[in-house]
Amino acid sequence: MYNFAAPLFWFKFVFLAEVLVAESLIIYRMKRRRGFWWRLAVSLCFLAAFTFALPVPFYNAVYSSVLFMAIFLVTLPALKFCFDESWGNVVYCGFFSYTEQHVSYQLYNLFCLIAGLDASSNLYGDSFVGGINGLQVLAFVVTHVLVYLAGWAVLKYRTERQNGGVFAVRRIKSLVASVVVVSVNVILNAFVVYDLPADVSAFVRAIIIFYNMFGCVLALCMQIAVLGREEVKAELKFVEDLLNKNKQIYELSKENIDFINMKCHDLRHRIRNARKRPFIDENELKEIEQAVNIYDGILQTGNDVLDVVLSEESVFCSRNGIHLVCNINGAPLGFMQPADIYAIFQNALHNAIDAVLGFRDAERRVVRLNVCRKADMISVHMENEVPEGVTVRFENGIPVTNSAEKNLHGFGMRSIRAAVERYDGCLVTEMRDGSFCLDIMLPVPSGEGAPGAKEAAAC
Repeated sequence: MYNFAAPLFWFKFVFLAEVLVAESLIIYRMKRRRGFWWRLAVSLCFLAAFTFALPVPFYNAVYSSVLFMAIFLVTLPALKFCFDESWGNVVYCGFFSYTEQHVSYQLYNLFCLIAGLDASSNLYGDSFVGGINGLQVLAFVVTHVLVYLAGWAVLKYRTERQNGGVFAVRRIKSLVASVVVVSVNVILNAFVVYDLPADVSAFVRAIIIFYNMFGCVLALCMQIAVLGREEVKAELKFVEDLLNKNKQIYELSKENIDFINMKCHDLRHRIRNARKRPFIDENELKEIEQAVNIYDGILQTGNDVLDVVLSEESVFCSRNGIHLVCNINGAPLGFMQPADIYAIFQNALHNAIDAVLGFRDAERRVVRLNVCRKADMISVHMENEVPEGVTVRFENGIPVTNSAEKNLHGFGMRSIRAAVERYDGCLVTEMRDGSFCLDIMLPVPSGEGAPGAKEAAAC
């Protein structure tokens, strides 16, 4: 049962290492729990102890399948223990890694078959019949490195280039088909290893290996398609949001026109009444001046998308006694996608405005926004005071929503960071003297030097 000389007893640890390496390449960018390093140490010790404790009383296909599946399944709660991710993401990472491991092993088998080497019989037996030479070790390492790096590159491209850096599997049911394929392949492969007659030709063995690899690659494609399906759903939702936003912008524009017409009508009466009096009261002049300031809501920044965002928010600010102070040159933002510009500035302004709405003192209801170009970089700075008693908590460099103020600086911040990182920019958020400050630096692509270059000194 605990035959320490049996290759299968020690191959358990090789398998554990293969799965952990594959999992780490996928999940390393995800959100870690507090105390990650001690959690990782405890998990590794537990996994090693669990693997060591598993006996090997039988050398057959059924027990071999149960043995390796048990080792793999224990790694899933270990991932959950170390990373603050949903079970959907954890299960996805685990089975994607297990599939990579099995593809690597089959590729290794194929190489050994072509090279005339015995790839697996000794590893699954109760004793070594022959030794393992250096070529086998090299083939084992190379096949695993190639497959693991290929899987890592595909997922990195899928999540960062096509899915905005978001890794989210919201429906575990979508993984069922690929999980079944992987499980069936692993079990069938165990029967092939133990029960396939020794006199079967190399051609038949190659066909079996190709079939097994094809099933695993199909499972990988299905798992990648799960992310693709989430991506399509996200894109569809984004388009629907844009359509709804266009409708809202139209309604807002109509509302703004009615509001401006009302103010103009009121101004005409005020001016007519002022002409009848020998003098004009200073307070009345201030009221007339504030009414005229509504026209400042129609801003011209040099960027159409930014104009829409600022016009929408400035009218809201005017109605709610919020002073929106802008010093903006939006022309250099022309290289960005409209959706990204909208995501950055609409979310940032929305958070800032929600924060200052908590002030009763009108003098503290101020939001400052500066956008300018400095050399080959675009600088964005936004600042607003935070009400007393409100604690802004930061995680991974960005503020998170607290339970008391659900709209304070948490909503949309991930969307802002994803949009900034798409252009290789950087985002910094911090508290300075009771004010929340958001700073963004975006590199200007080569060939975009003309727009806004002369206005850089305006910052």
